[in-house]
Amino acid sequence: MQLFTVVVLTIVAVGGGSAQLIKRVYRPEDRFVAYKRRAVQFLKRDGELRILACIHGEDHVNAVLTLLEIARPSTVAPISIHAIHLKPLAGRSASLLLPYTRHSTPYDAPSSSDTDHIFNAFFQAEQQHHSSGFSILPYVCISPYATMHEDICTLALDKKVFLIIVPFHKQLNIDGSFSSPIPAIQAVNSSVLRFSPCSVAVLVNHGLVKENIMTFHSGAHPSPAVYFFGGPDDREALALGLRMAEDPSVGLTVVRFRHPEASLDGTEERLDERMLEEVRMRGDGGSRVVYREEMVRDGEGIVGVIKEVSGRFSLLLVGRGDRKEMSLMCGLSTWSEYPELGIVGDMLASTDFGGRVSTLVVQQQRWVAGNGLPENMSMVGKHVVLLEEDEDGDD
Repeated sequence: MQLFTVVVLTIVAVGGGSAQLIKRVYRPEDRFVAYKRRAVQFLKRDGELRILACIHGEDHVNAVLTLLEIARPSTVAPISIHAIHLKPLAGRSASLLLPYTRHSTPYDAPSSSDTDHIFNAFFQAEQQHHSSGFSILPYVCISPYATMHEDICTLALDKKVFLIIVPFHKQLNIDGSFSSPIPAIQAVNSSVLRFSPCSVAVLVNHGLVKENIMTFHSGAHPSPAVYFFGGPDDREALALGLRMAEDPSVGLTVVRFRHPEASLDGTEERLDERMLEEVRMRGDGGSRVVYREEMVRDGEGIVGVIKEVSGRFSLLLVGRGDRKEMSLMCGLSTWSEYPELGIVGDMLASTDFGGRVSTLVVQQQRWVAGNGLPENMSMVGKHVVLLEEDEDGDD
């Protein structure tokens, strides 16, 4: 009996110790780490922008397609869209991720499948802009919500995607109110933000539809704006905005928020200034890029400026950013409800704030600590930064 007790205790001790050791050594998220830069900021101006657009239902299609049209694909700067329809799978069955195959019937024929409806819209957009560098690569993912982010991150890594677009977990109703949140989609978005091998953008749709913004033949001009506070995520949002402004019909406004006593001596501040200098140069050159600075001391000042100017734009871009320590954010972080949007993105998404402009909250590619970096790159916090120009720009 004593021998049996000793054996059992030994098994328990060894098993418990092994479990803790495995947890420390095995990190499944490491398989999503990209060893190349996968951020819009580091993409050459004429490089192909590869985007993974996540679609949970037909309600998400119009806003995503409109956003992609604002991004302005062209033969000089093409955009390839890896569109993925995410369908929940109950139980413990294995996930399924596969390319979508168009039916033998014409793509615009009526279909009984929601997946067919979704991709019919993408195929129509591809045909409409087939000569302007716009291509669609459709996929279907059938997976439990708990592991759905793994399929998204795996596809993004395999296809060398630069930006993943995920829809906010609350939809805008016809009456202007938001529908009930879907916690499962919120959890998927949070996991994608945590493990993504590239940059991520959360699209908060406040009525982003083509008819309200522009058409290619109507003469109307999309007018995105970037709210810039500083840091890697804001630089990524700005890079995306500048990419949109490559088309002369797009008017971009960059609003930089600064504290009157802010220092520009830190590494992040120097990187910000380097990128903003390009914005100023474009503005001086008579392009449709407008740069303005707003001196504010606290959250109240930020709210005042945003309320005043937001209604003039068709789309707002802002970095997700961890801004809790910024003196400018005093009074705002207390009311943050959705951490996946960051402090400013959360405010812009709130119906209480009164905003009715769709918002794209951007997070630049993060790097898992401990992995080797190219010689011309370095770590600043959790982010990779470029120390000098790389002629490659991609692979």
